[in-house]
Formats: sequence, structure tokens, C-alpha cells
Amino acid sequence: MKYSAVIVTRGDVDLGLVIAPIVPLADELVIRRGHGGVWERWEAIFAAKHDLVYTQDDDAIVDIGAFAGPYNLERTAALVCNMPGWKRPEYPYRDGIALVGWGAFIPKAVALAAFVRYRNHFDVDDLFCREADRVITGLSPLELVDVPFSHAPWANGPGRMCSRAHDPAHAKARAEITARIENIKGWRQ
Repeated sequence: MKYSAVIVTRGDVDLGLVIAPIVPLADELVIRRGHGGVWERWEAIFAAKHDLVYTQDDDAIVDIGAFAGPYNLERTAALVCNMPGWKRPEYPYRDGIALVGWGAFIPKAVALAAFVRYRNHFDVDDLFCREADRVITGLSPLELVDVPFSHAPWANGPGRMCSRAHDPAHAKARAEITARIENIKGWRQ
């Protein structure tokens, strides 16, 4: 199975630990230096060489080989997101929103369909650029898996998204993007 792998980073960490499990398995590795928000991940995914793309954050070390066993990634019509059971209560399945930072396999056509669906109703604004992971997962069919991973030493450092989890601005952005996703799902096309 051939696929591309995409990692977006600010460029302030050594990616050796993160990419070591990926390099022997991916046919293409794209490392993009991000400045404009989470949306840059999806721009890189859409530009990747293969129709199937793997992505994760620059602060996770994922057993990417564990995806290949029980999951038929070549035939999936869903985003396959690695989201451990202990994190799932924060993201109720009814919302359809999942995390991709601990590893996800994405058929480009599925992600592109979600993006087009979003664009039929809303513009690409700062909120979208920050919350693109939620939008794409929220508007795509999902399959959640629990593949082993660990955090890189810098995962909980200052400026990391997880360090903003209790910030009122983060909660407001999450609520606003969730409302947009729910509105889109409620609209008939």
C-alpha cells in the first residue's frame, strides 16, 4: 500500500523521534512549516502525491504500523482517526468530530468532499483555519481506532494547542465551529 505522510510543524522541534516510525513505511513524507493554523495540514494533504495520506502532529510518536493490521486502509471511505478511549468522552461520536493529531489515515477524496461541503456554506476565515481538523472530521465519515502512541517531550510545552484547552477563547472557538458543522449537517443539499 502506497501513501503519503504529512507533518506540519512550527520548525522549533527535532522531528527525528516523530518521523522515525513513518519514514520506512510512507512512500512520500511531506514536512510543512506551519504559520497559518491547522488548515495548512489540509493544504499539504490535498497537494500530496498519493490519494491516501497519513497525518499526525509534530509532538506524537505513533505506531503507524499498527494501523495496517486490522484496518483495510486501501478500501476505506472514511477518515481513520487514532483516538484513544480515554479521550473520546470529550468528543461525543454524535458530533462526528475527532482528533487527527495522534495519527489518521485520510482518503483525499473524502477530505476534499468535506471541505467543499463546508465552503458551500461558509468562507475560509481565521476560525476555519484554526479549526480545520474539526471541520474535516466533523463532515466526513469516521472510523475511530486505538493505536499505540506516546507524546514527544515537548508535547505539553507552552504554545501547544493542548496547553490552551482551558482558555476561554479556545472553548468559544470550539463551540462556534461545532455550531457551524451542526448547521451544515442540518441543511439539505
